[in-house]
Amino acid sequence: MLRYLGIAAWIVFLWFLFRLVDALVRWLSLRMTRRARYQSASVIVFARRVIKAGLLVLGALGILDTLGFDVTAGVAALGIGGLVLALGAQKTVENVVGTVSVLADRPVQVGDVCKVGDVLGTIEDIGMRSTRIRTLERTVVTIPNGDFSSRQIENYTKRERFLFNETIGLEYALDAAKLREGIGLIEEALAQNEHIAPEPRRATLRYFATDSLAIETFAYIMTADFDESLRIRNDLMLDIYERLEQAGIGFAFPTQTLYLRKDETGQR
Repeated sequence: MLRYLGIAAWIVFLWFLFRLVDALVRWLSLRMTRRARYQSASVIVFARRVIKAGLLVLGALGILDTLGFDVTAGVAALGIGGLVLALGAQKTVENVVGTVSVLADRPVQVGDVCKVGDVLGTIEDIGMRSTRIRTLERTVVTIPNGDFSSRQIENYTKRERFLFNETIGLEYALDAAKLREGIGLIEEALAQNEHIAPEPRRATLRYFATDSLAIETFAYIMTADFDESLRIRNDLMLDIYERLEQAGIGFAFPTQTLYLRKDETGQR
């Protein structure tokens, strides 16, 4: 009679734990969904299955022990079987651990534009085993999460502004005064553009190139949207071009200067 009561107690205990796990998973999943953390919600659902499987094994051992069976050998067998399974599924376990690492650290999310190793594209899905990236060529690259979490990840979506760092080549025919005027016009174009951050912001004579006077610009475009940054960059470049053109300051282009020397020795 006591054995049957013990079995009933184990069943009720397991039922209670199952309901508790389900309630916690529903609560956590709802919170993650409200925060748009869908990857975290999927991990929680996966964790529920693992926990329930562990509870079933624990309950089975408890019931067998209640019935008088020696569960020591069973526990040892489970340990050996688990070791064999872990060795056989080493890559799978590595990918699952990688998934947990990616979702916990959150270096990327679905929809982010990033560079993972040498792969550049948009994150389409973060699964339990692998992550899919849609490249600029519209192909899909699948990276196992164990490998994904160990690679260098550069997230372009996370940046809050874009660098404007162009080199403008002016012709060597300019005198020093005209060169200073050209640099001033470029600085003026940067300063009067409302989308350019006030600091850092500069235009300087960087070096004497083979066929041009190299003026380097350094500033930040204050937008997080890639398409908008291209439009602002385009308008700024045209503004610089128009200012220099109106001032009569020419742009350099590849040239060669040929020096001819007359041989005055003559022939005898």
